[in-house]
Amino acid sequence: MRHQHGVKRINSGGWLLMATLSMAMPVHANDGVWMMLGDGNKLESGNKPDRVMHYANAARISDRTDQSAKIAEIMRDSNPKTIDARVKALEINEMDIVEIHENPGAPGIKVVTMQFHCGRKEHRVVRAEAIERNHLHRFSDAGEWRKYVPTDWQSRAWFIACFPEVWVPLVKADQAEMKRTGKVTKQADLREYGVAMVGNWSHHDGLMQAYRFTWDKLWAADATPAPFHHNRTAAEEKEYQAWKRNDDAVIAENERNAPMLESAISGLEAQVEGQLKGMDEEKIFQDQIAANFKKHKSKYFGTFRGLTEEQLVDVRGVPTSMTTNDGLRSILYAYTTDTRHEVDIRDGEGNLVGTDIAGQLLGCSVTFKLRVGGNKPEYRVVDYVVDRDMTTQGYAHCE
Repeated sequence: MRHQHGVKRINSGGWLLMATLSMAMPVHANDGVWMMLGDGNKLESGNKPDRVMHYANAARISDRTDQSAKIAEIMRDSNPKTIDARVKALEINEMDIVEIHENPGAPGIKVVTMQFHCGRKEHRVVRAEAIERNHLHRFSDAGEWRKYVPTDWQSRAWFIACFPEVWVPLVKADQAEMKRTGKVTKQADLREYGVAMVGNWSHHDGLMQAYRFTWDKLWAADATPAPFHHNRTAAEEKEYQAWKRNDDAVIAENERNAPMLESAISGLEAQVEGQLKGMDEEKIFQDQIAANFKKHKSKYFGTFRGLTEEQLVDVRGVPTSMTTNDGLRSILYAYTTDTRHEVDIRDGEGNLVGTDIAGQLLGCSVTFKLRVGGNKPEYRVVDYVVDRDMTTQGYAHCE
């Protein structure tokens, strides 16, 4: 699977620093994990004195996909061979990116909330917050969807947001290897995707951890800009206090609304869980049907797989009989073709000496098996049985 996401390997001795830092950090799923995002064949974007480091808060990846679109795709075609890839192509995941800027005239830290469209390989900024070195906060609104360059840091962020099933096992393997041997790994597998784990930090602590790590480890030999301070002009202080009052008000409002929000979230979670359960049940149901039809190896009858009772009758017509027993419905279609006819019997000289019956009475019946399952309420075709005499002719007649 490596390299298929358009992420190329970065060669840099700086990765050893990251492996050293994370050596003793246990990883459980992606809880607390922060990842460094390379840019091209470098660790940072830009050049001195205007470099920028990018970190992904991989512990907080949120699914922003329209769940109804997922369900609609499954309902449209629940083929188990293609459904995972098709649903994956619809996913939109959200993740925070933390930027550390070298330029003293730039903000010290930027927190950029971004969404990543997994199928289209696109990204957009939902919200950006710039934290100035005097603690003033600047905000910007959402941007448009944009395609990424296959080797830039946005592409690595897209990989982290969209493919945790790829990178999380690699992080776990590195941690297990370091625990087993007591030696630092170079995170070679992760490096091939242009990323590396740098810490196991909380959401808020990660901002300053990323800042310190960048200046203490990666840019240690360079002049550090003036540290964060509270030396603001009168106008800046007024702006800061206005921001703080607004921020405090938002926090207080969130606290007041917390019980109501928790109740609403619980209801939504239950709804989503029900939808996901239905999706899982549908996949299991479709897998069972596919196994039944695979045994028969008939392309013709394979077209009836999963049809509802109404669809089956539309195609085949009124059945000969129908029975239901223990939830299994059997719909029988029986056919006969009588090709028998009287023929003359003549002797060697052409004289009529009698008559005989030529031709055959051909019979064929097909019984479709239907039951309710998955996430739909209708009876659907899950299997079939063909009974025939005069195999070749009878089978052709059944079709």
